[in-house]
Amino acid sequence: MQNRSAIWLRRKLNEEKPCSSGSEENVAFVRQEDQTIVRPGIIPLGNLFDDSASVSLDAALATDKFKATASADRLGVDRVAFGWGTETRIAPDVQFDFAKLGSSSHRYGAVINDAWFTQGGINTRGKRQGSNRKAEQGIGMHANALVTFDLDEIRRAGLMPTDQKFVFKVDRAGINDDAFGSGASAHLAVIVSRPHRDKAVMDGILSAHVNGQKMEIDFSDFTYYVAGELPDVVRADGQFIAFDIPIPAEAKHVTLVTCGAGEPDENPISSDHAVFSGVRLEVDPLPVEELVAENSAGETGLTEQETERDRQDAILLSRLLYDAGLLALPPNESESRLTESSAAKLTEMRTGLKAKQDVAATIEVLMAHSLNEAKGERPSGLSARRPGKAGRHCCEIDAGNFHGWRASRIRLVGQWQAGTRRCNCVV
Repeated sequence: MQNRSAIWLRRKLNEEKPCSSGSEENVAFVRQEDQTIVRPGIIPLGNLFDDSASVSLDAALATDKFKATASADRLGVDRVAFGWGTETRIAPDVQFDFAKLGSSSHRYGAVINDAWFTQGGINTRGKRQGSNRKAEQGIGMHANALVTFDLDEIRRAGLMPTDQKFVFKVDRAGINDDAFGSGASAHLAVIVSRPHRDKAVMDGILSAHVNGQKMEIDFSDFTYYVAGELPDVVRADGQFIAFDIPIPAEAKHVTLVTCGAGEPDENPISSDHAVFSGVRLEVDPLPVEELVAENSAGETGLTEQETERDRQDAILLSRLLYDAGLLALPPNESESRLTESSAAKLTEMRTGLKAKQDVAATIEVLMAHSLNEAKGERPSGLSARRPGKAGRHCCEIDAGNFHGWRASRIRLVGQWQAGTRRCNCVV
């Protein structure tokens, strides 16, 4: 069961056609309305927003919840920020000033998977349209907002080398089609960073792109900012930009940023429905496409019944190993998910264990003892007799309590004599 079901599950996770099935099949399959394309080496970043940091990367990519929101406790998400004013920390060791990009304290919405906000999905076809249904894969983040991804956490979740390289790609970035023709304006930035090796020379920023164009970076008072002339503001005119950014082995964080571009003055983020359609990381180099042979049941010689059995086995494995499955939960979280009968059984077992522990605590174990261990002194509660020959009693009980005496040099040859309360010890 284990080998075939594991192969079946891995094939489903890596095949290039959309996965779909019932909503109860939570890892090996995704719901029809949450279909996604999962290919080897491709990491759609929005897919991480509905998964805790404890799940595997394969499991996270197989679920793509529409309108899931980013937060710092999600897999691969280091931080999320909104309306920070001019400058903020984009990574644990990196401070950045976005005043030049028009950032302000204005904010709206959240960082959302496959939607610009809860009111509609991502559409980047260059014409006025709006839909509250999933249309494109990506991330929506109304200005002013940022989300930073933790590359090391993604590497660990995917069992990758610690120096795994990536390529960051976005097919179309800009203002969502529902705001087409409005006065929206924004700057969209992508910043790749690492912890400082030498803060005296400020080497934390590896690259920065604004509206698809690579920018020079400068710093002042240990705070980075974009230097040089900015590219044209992104507007709601049906035009979109692409990003294609190498992520080197030493990179630790990638930050996506949307800023209001400072227009109009009365509401600098009016209709700034910024989206990154097709945003993803690609493993560099990409793996061979055929990680798992896509053999049909006929090619493997399996009957329909055997194929269905393997499918059910794979579902069982996915349920147990999913972030809500009992095998993936910490012990202190699993009890709340037990059924009523199982919870009652657990309570009964705990009660029985406590009763047995109470009984065990009352048991007194009599131990042989030796005058030698008292350094020649008569222990309290004991009347000493000098053992003149082998076989004579070394002691007898006066007070009756002799617990704690060890028998390291005594060979116990009998039980306590009920009448005399003397031990049968031989020195």
